[in-house]
Amino acid sequence: INITFPLEQSDFAGFVSLMMEDSNFRILYGGDIGTTGPGVGGDFVFTSLTFLQEVGGGDSREDLLERWKTFANDLNSNALVKAGQAVVYSNAFNEAYRKNAILSTTLSSWAISNGLCLLIILLFTQNILLSILVMLTVILMVISLMGFVLVVLSIEFGPIEAIGVTIFVGLSTNYALHVSHAYHNALTMNRLEKAQLTIFATGSPIMAAAISTIGACGFLLGCRLWLLVELGMMLCSNTAMALIFSMFFLLAMLSIVGPLPFENNKHLHQGDFRAILSGSCFRRRDNRERDAAEIGMPAEDLPPIKETEHQCCMLENGGVKIMMEDSFEDS
Repeated sequence: INITFPLEQSDFAGFVSLMMEDSNFRILYGGDIGTTGPGVGGDFVFTSLTFLQEVGGGDSREDLLERWKTFANDLNSNALVKAGQAVVYSNAFNEAYRKNAILSTTLSSWAISNGLCLLIILLFTQNILLSILVMLTVILMVISLMGFVLVVLSIEFGPIEAIGVTIFVGLSTNYALHVSHAYHNALTMNRLEKAQLTIFATGSPIMAAAISTIGACGFLLGCRLWLLVELGMMLCSNTAMALIFSMFFLLAMLSIVGPLPFENNKHLHQGDFRAILSGSCFRRRDNRERDAAEIGMPAEDLPPIKETEHQCCMLENGGVKIMMEDSFEDS
């Protein structure tokens, strides 16, 4: 049609319309020009360039997508502002797009799930130190589970794994929460003794619960639908991981750095909310000033009362006042 470049902006739409009348041109490039009106009428929205790329067998689509994105970013860095931004799209990259979307949403869902789980653990244990140890156990548990499933079982990361990472946070917390609760209720001043009492209290129930769960989920391994088989393997693996981490890792951590009760109140532990709100301790109350007035002698002459000891003083009326060490919660 005897066109010479460059074209005047006012003539561009008209020439494109003329070329669209050719069926071959319309088939090849009809989808590469987007406008607000029918055909090529109205304002231009986008234009695209289509490439056919031959790649070697060793190049993954994720690597190719990253290379194309780098190329597009280089174009955008040198492009005029009014030209807009170049983006990369191909049906060949749909699988890579899906994996990236699953991975990003899985990470955000996992973070939200861990946050909610931490709040629930804080609510039930009412102890910051125990909650931190339980959450550390759960995080390591889920990471180990994903490594076992993706590497040892060679299962590709997909929707079932994405759902499992979020749901299994709650399933994994159960055993660890029972162990921490039993440790908190063990009334002894020694960490190792508290860990031993925890094993005696929760060892058999947790073991029985894990065996029953694995036995129930084992039937999924015989299904013909691969998604159910995949789910069964993840459930059995998650239960086994939860049992191992709760009875070995968590108990070992509790026996080393677990919170201990205060000497004058074995029901209150380090890191308990009540201890923190009340000043993190129980302090001794000194009643010598009040006792001195009642006994009739200077307060400095009254010796401080030692723990588990008491002191008797004769009163003027012949009575006996017994002064014992007294403790109170500083709230």
